[in-house]
Amino acid sequence: MRIFLTGAVSAVLALSVAGPSAAQDSLVQRDSVDSLPLVDYNRAEEPTPEPEPLEGDPASDPNKKPKESDPKKDKPKVETRDLTYRISPGAEGKYGVGQLVTIKFSRDVARRKVVENAITVTANKKLSPGAWGWIDRRTAIYRPKRFWPGNARIKFDVQLRDALLAVDDGVHYRGKSNRSYVLRTSRKFVMHIKNGTHRLYVRRDGKLVRSFPVSLGKTEGGYQTRSGIKILTGEKYVRLRMIGTDRLSGEDWDVISPYSIRLTPTGEFIHGAPWAYSRIGLRNGSHGCTNMRVADAKWLYKKVMRGDPTVTTGTGRPMEVTNGTPGAYWNYSYRDWLKKSATKGGADNSGNSDKPDKKSDKNKDEKEAT
Repeated sequence: MRIFLTGAVSAVLALSVAGPSAAQDSLVQRDSVDSLPLVDYNRAEEPTPEPEPLEGDPASDPNKKPKESDPKKDKPKVETRDLTYRISPGAEGKYGVGQLVTIKFSRDVARRKVVENAITVTANKKLSPGAWGWIDRRTAIYRPKRFWPGNARIKFDVQLRDALLAVDDGVHYRGKSNRSYVLRTSRKFVMHIKNGTHRLYVRRDGKLVRSFPVSLGKTEGGYQTRSGIKILTGEKYVRLRMIGTDRLSGEDWDVISPYSIRLTPTGEFIHGAPWAYSRIGLRNGSHGCTNMRVADAKWLYKKVMRGDPTVTTGTGRPMEVTNGTPGAYWNYSYRDWLKKSATKGGADNSGNSDKPDKKSDKNKDEKEAT
C-alpha cells in the first residue's frame, strides 16, 4: 500500500446528519482533494511473504562439533569482529499492550540459543510466558503468550558482550555490548470487532467502556475484513482520501474518510463513513475497512495509541501472520510461535523480580481501572 502525503492534513469538517450523500458532498467541497493523504487501492501491496524456515548456517552450524586439532601444531591467531544489534521500538514513551519487541543484528547469527539465553525479561507486574521467535537469520521478536499487562514496566536485560554468536571463514563474531532496555505499556485498551453482531467493543483495563455499530468488508469480490489480531502502529489521519476500482462492477470509488486509523499495510482502516449510515450496524458493504459513524470514529481516533490491539472475529478470512509486522505475529498460535525459538521457549525467564513502580503509579492504575 502506498500513501502519498501531498500536503498538510486539513481540519475535520462538522458532518451534517441530514444524510450520507449530503455529508459526503460537504467533505469533498470544503477541501482540495489533492491536499489530502491518499490511499490507492489499485496499488495495494500483498502481505510480506512468510520467511523460509531457518536451518543451520553452512559456515557455522551451532550443532556441528569442531574438528579435533593437533596440539603440537601452532594454532593460528583468531580474528575477532564486533557483532552489533538494535532493539526496537524506541524506549521513549508508552505503548499499547500488543506492542512486540524486536532485536536485529548487523549480520547472520548462527548461535541463536546463546542470544536467547543471554536475555532476561522481568517486569513489575505478572507476565504470561513468552519466547523469542526468529523470523530470519538476523532478527528475533519477543512475543508473550498473551498481551502485556497494562501500565507495566517490562525490562530486557541483554548480556551479549563478548558472546560468540557466529564463525565465518575463521572470523569470530562476538557481541559488542550489554544493554538494558525497558518497554513501558499504557492502559490496557483492546478493541474487539465482531462480525456476527456488527459491533466494535472497547475494553479498558478489562472493563467494557463503549460499544459502536460497524460495517465490515463485503463478501462479493473477496473484500472480507480479515479476522485476527491487528496491532496499531500509530498511523492515523484526521482526513484521508481513498480511491480504487471495484473488482466486480468495475466502478471507481473516490471518498474522503474522516478519522482514519490504519490496521494493516494492505489497506484496512477503521474510519468514519458518512456515505454508509444505512448499513452500519446492520450489514457489511465496505472494501475491507471497518466503517463507523463519524462521531464514533472521532471518539476512537482520540483514544487509541500505537501498540493497541484490535481483534476481529467471524468474517471467515484469516489474518496473515506477516501483514503488519511485527504485530501480525500475534496470529501464530503460541505453540507454533515456540517452533521459531531456538530454545523452544526454554530460555524464557520472565518474572516479577523487577522493582515495583512508585505508589503513585499504583494509585493511577486503580483510578484508570475504575
